[in-house]
Amino acid sequence: MAPIKITGLILKKTDFRETSVILNILTEHYGKIAGILKGARNPKKKISPLTYSQGSYIEMIIYMKKISGLDLITQPFLRKYYDFENEKKIFWEKILFSVNSLIPQERIDTESMFSLLIKSGEMLTDIKNLPIFELAFQEKILTFLGFGPFLYKCVQCGNSNTLKFFSGKKGGVLCKQCGQTEPSAFAISESSIEIMRFIDKISYEKILIIKSFPENIYNSIKKCFDSIIAYHISEKKFL
Repeated sequence: MAPIKITGLILKKTDFRETSVILNILTEHYGKIAGILKGARNPKKKISPLTYSQGSYIEMIIYMKKISGLDLITQPFLRKYYDFENEKKIFWEKILFSVNSLIPQERIDTESMFSLLIKSGEMLTDIKNLPIFELAFQEKILTFLGFGPFLYKCVQCGNSNTLKFFSGKKGGVLCKQCGQTEPSAFAISESSIEIMRFIDKISYEKILIIKSFPENIYNSIKKCFDSIIAYHISEKKFL
């Protein structure tokens, strides 16, 4: 395939042989790619390490393979490196890991997910409450992938009443009857469901105005989102 110029954000970097690196990159228009940047760590090439670091937003020329295998990356140019410290650095790396783990390496439309990731990097500078920001990000990526959270009727029978349980395997709420027969289900309060619906409806930028949730509600929602992610990571064997 002819070389094309694309932009992307590096989700993962792996050193390869003596001087090369393998990069997992979420691109704006070509899905998630895995490519090799040959000789990147060779001092003679004078390529800045930031250009191929996790979390870097880069432009590149790429030769895409028609069949499975590593694409060839050349002429990387650093647009921006998202540089955080301490808790925010750990959180940013966690976001990148989640995206890399959940999004398949396919030629799918990732424009909205790419925009969300770039927006997250920009917003993280001003974020005061990382736990709530994480909930918002988890909700957005799960919605993008169609994994849930499904919150308005029982995901098994369609009943909109007596929603008392949640299942990561099923991706959403279950009514009392279905929840009692689903091994993966656990009890959840009406308040937790309501706040998850609020997170679903609020714009991503407005998550900055939320100061806190009650600890029990936060823990309940976190358990719901984590259970969906854990199920899909396990199913797709990304770990």
